[in-house]
Amino acid sequence: MKILRYVTGSLIILVILACDAFFCQTLFLKWFYLLIAAVFFALLRLATASTNLDRMLSFKAASITLVGFCALLSVSLNREIYLDIAVAWALQSFFVTLLLAKYFEGEEIDD
Repeated sequence: MKILRYVTGSLIILVILACDAFFCQTLFLKWFYLLIAAVFFALLRLATASTNLDRMLSFKAASITLVGFCALLSVSLNREIYLDIAVAWALQSFFVTLLLAKYFEGEEIDD
């Protein structure tokens, strides 16, 4: 199973490098496609996870990637509102992670 993961990861990296070499795009589009691929793989992991901890970690990975996407939009469009959205999303993701961790440990959720 580990070998399959290494081969799949290597193929993904090779595809990204090949697309970078053959398609002359702006830096924004390169990062945009990379972040879209990261969200896709995080959501795929979320759908196929076998344990609750794996689901929580894949949700966290998707949230961090979406924060990066909002920051990329903020810089490229020169609008601060997207950066505010990124900070709010990061805080919400942090609190959800804390709540899920407490829930999975079996502790009571306090105020």
